[in-house]
Amino acid sequence: MPMVLASCGEDDPELWVSARTIEFRNGLWSAQLVVMNQGGRTMEGRIDSTVVEISAPRFTLVAGDDHVVTVTVKPAVRENATGDITGEILVSAGNAGHATIRVIVGLGLGPDDTDEANGGGDGPVSTTEIVWEAEDYDELIGDAPETFDPPLNATDAGGVAFRISDASGDAFVGTGDGSALTGSLKYEFRVPTTGDWYVWGRAIGPPSADNSFFWGIDIDDADAVADNAAVINIWDFNEAAGASVNFPLGNPAPPGVLHSWTWYRLSSRAGPFPGVGSYADPTPAQLSAGKHTFHLIVREDGAYMDVFYATRSKTYDANATDPLR
Repeated sequence: MPMVLASCGEDDPELWVSARTIEFRNGLWSAQLVVMNQGGRTMEGRIDSTVVEISAPRFTLVAGDDHVVTVTVKPAVRENATGDITGEILVSAGNAGHATIRVIVGLGLGPDDTDEANGGGDGPVSTTEIVWEAEDYDELIGDAPETFDPPLNATDAGGVAFRISDASGDAFVGTGDGSALTGSLKYEFRVPTTGDWYVWGRAIGPPSADNSFFWGIDIDDADAVADNAAVINIWDFNEAAGASVNFPLGNPAPPGVLHSWTWYRLSSRAGPFPGVGSYADPTPAQLSAGKHTFHLIVREDGAYMDVFYATRSKTYDANATDPLR
């Protein structure tokens, strides 16, 4: 129901608006606002905001008339902000009064959102975990990583043949053995709550070679290129040369692990991220609520990625309790 926000006397115009607060969440960026003249004379006014665009900002209303406008979150706000923001819509009509409407732009996930926003099902959204399939990327930049359907016959750098017989979602990404393709996959995801997030990847990591990607969070597309050490990181899996400690099931890794899907903590042998892959004292990614990007960048041919998983739990072991089950 509309509400009276200003009255200037029994015979003067009264300015009414249809909402005190307008909230935008989960990709719904437009709403309608109604301004009404409940007084006895004509009123003129305008609607202003730094957060939303107004379809018809100026109005002239005779007694009893109304003005319906569409308010849309400005592209710069929804593209550049990394967390929930607030703002105002100001409605002014001279002596007839003025109104201030609170605007909430929910760039994080709200209690009525679903996990579909982060690649999950249509159930209530989780505030403590995020999961997305590696093949469900938003943009391919360059020629690789490629998308594969199982089964796939592969050969590691040591000449050992193996077979990838299954994958979550019946697909996975990577570069085939001997491939010279380059590029990256860009993922857009939303974080429901600000804080420390412990990120895992379900990958296949043979020893010494064919076992790493580059990666970066919230980097520019132009920076998602190999060996850009100031911005991107090296994510190793079972690097037997000792350059990293990312051995989730022991060093050396059990033979069956080297050619099968295993969960690895997000780590960095080189780059700005401080985590080296320790399972005793893992390093989180510190993320604000709202929209973020993740780039998975080709480093070695023969490396494959199936799923990403992030949790607020420092002690959660994805290999002991598979988050996909």
